[in-house]
Formats: sequence, structure tokens, C-alpha cells
Amino acid sequence: MTYKLCQGTDPVLRQVAEPVGPGELDVALINDMEAILKFNQALGLAAPQVGVSKRVIMVRYGLEILTMINPKITKADGGKGSIVEECLSYPGLKRRVPRDKRIKVTYLDCYGEPQKRKFKGLDATVVQHEIDHLDGITLKFPRGL
Repeated sequence: MTYKLCQGTDPVLRQVAEPVGPGELDVALINDMEAILKFNQALGLAAPQVGVSKRVIMVRYGLEILTMINPKITKADGGKGSIVEECLSYPGLKRRVPRDKRIKVTYLDCYGEPQKRKFKGLDATVVQHEIDHLDGITLKFPRGL
């Protein structure tokens, strides 16, 4: 395995990740992220959490694992909700975070094909949490701090 899970002291977790350009997707990164996600039985993982400052996230969605490249929330509606969230990069830290209950996201899949998807409830929370990682926002360092 090339990539390993970063802990909270790693500066990459506080950086705004760079977009993935055409032909830049690293297959080893995708494979390692999926292995780390499965091993930890996590709901989501962002590339910065494995030391790569690129806009790539992976989330469990039903029985599948979605790889989302350059994800962008295009619409948020349905009001706010919150659950207590945890993060692989900050073991033991739990924080209640207000999140939109429903979101629409555009992204590229592993083949570079544009995708649009709606998420609601826990799925919406997970996607928002992982996109926060791409913006250098974490449970330890929330928005505005």
C-alpha cells in the first residue's frame, strides 16, 4: 500500500485541495483509499486524509462505494439537521455538526465522466463531511476557526 491514513497533526488536513486535472487520477490512490475505507469500516474518506491534497472523495452509498472527483455541491435544501460525527483522522473526537439534509452534487467518476447525484439524510452528511476535508475544514478545525 502506497498511501496511509494521516492523523490530525498532518498539515495536509488544513490545506485546500487542488482540483484533479485530466489524466491526473492516480489508480494507486483510488485503490488504497478504498482499502482504507473498507478496513476501517468507514462511511467516507477524502484524499487529504491519506496525504494527497487533491479533490477526491470516496463514500459508501448503499451497497456501492462512490469515488467522486472534483465534487461540488450545487444545491442544498431541506433545512438543517445534525448528528454526532467522527473522523478517521481524529480518533476519539466527536462533534455535532449542522448539515444540509438534502444536497445535489456534481462530480467526475473514475472514468472522467460527469455525474450528478442527489443525497439525503446520512448520505448527505457524509458527502458534506468529506467535501469539508477538501476545503481544509475538519472536526478539530471547523468552519470559521
